[in-house]
Amino acid sequence: MSIIKNIIIALLVILSTSPGYAAKLHSILIGDTADTGIGAFTDIRNMKRQIQTIERMTGMTVREKNLSGKTFTIKDSLNALKKLNIGNDDVVIFYYSGHGYRTENKDPISPWPVLFFSWEEDGMSLDTAVDIIKSKNPRLTIIMADCCNSYLPETLAPLFKVGAKAVPDLSTMVDNYKKLFLKTSGLIIVASSEVGEYSYGNRIEGGLYTTAWLSSLRDEVTSDEEPSWEHIFATSIKNIHKDIESYNKTFPDDQITQMPIYSLEIK
Repeated sequence: MSIIKNIIIALLVILSTSPGYAAKLHSILIGDTADTGIGAFTDIRNMKRQIQTIERMTGMTVREKNLSGKTFTIKDSLNALKKLNIGNDDVVIFYYSGHGYRTENKDPISPWPVLFFSWEEDGMSLDTAVDIIKSKNPRLTIIMADCCNSYLPETLAPLFKVGAKAVPDLSTMVDNYKKLFLKTSGLIIVASSEVGEYSYGNRIEGGLYTTAWLSSLRDEVTSDEEPSWEHIFATSIKNIHKDIESYNKTFPDDQITQMPIYSLEIK
């Protein structure tokens, strides 16, 4: 019995001192759950579940900050970003589900939307989150905004149009999650629609793009193929296009478009 106990203690020491277990996952999930029609509550719930899965599969310790309801404000969002205490092997996931927009005066070089905070009726550019997180130098950053990216006149912004929005092998999943989240470095930025477009969703299924992305991630980590962030985002776009095509066939008089955009600077 003492031999077995010593072996267990030795294994625990090895695991606790390995590089993979030193990394932390910092998640900031922001959702406009007060607007029950756009599915932000569902999006946040699904993202929480995925982060819990990442924690189990990689061994990373999660530091989670969720902002919704009365904490769905620019001030709380900026405080959460600025208070991030990040190690050089840490991962950051910043996720926003809600309304978004852009104006003609927004930097035309930047394709990323302005995030709209309904409690304050004011906006914060996604670029702000990008800049703050980049300044803290995490190993891997994933920044996602599931919101509209459509133009509004300066005189109306941000008072804008309220619109749409098999059992896997465990060892394979663990290996793939670790390759994606522990063995990747860099910056990933995602917006659910390109410049000038709306994003769609509903209160039952959540955001159309968030659903497509989570489905693509699940497919990737359960596949026997080498996991790839590029493949995850390419597949998520194919998935959303299938949904859009199906909708347009069902409702020929109400044609919609939505093209997600992303930037990968990873190695």
